[in-house]
Amino acid sequence: MAAPKLPISILNTTVKSMANDRTMLRSPASKPQQRPTMSAFEARVSLLFALASQSASVSQRVVADLVAETSKYVVPKRFESRNLE
Repeated sequence: MAAPKLPISILNTTVKSMANDRTMLRSPASKPQQRPTMSAFEARVSLLFALASQSASVSQRVVADLVAETSKYVVPKRFESRNLE
C-alpha cells in the first residue's frame, strides 16, 4: 500500500518551519539574561546548606560501611570457632 503523495509546497513549508524553530533556539536573545545578584547572606546560607548536605551523605556512607562490616562478624557466612575469639 503506497503512502499518499503530498504536494511539494506542504513538504517545503514543514521543513522551513522546523529549520526556523531550530535557529531560534540556538541564537541568543538580543539581551543576555542576567541572574539577580546574590547577597552575602544568601551566599553564606547556600554554602552552609551545601556543606550540610555533603557531610550528611558522607556520614550516611560511613554508617552503611560500618553496618556492612559489623554484619560480617555478627552473622558469619560459615561458623568457625576462631571467629569467636
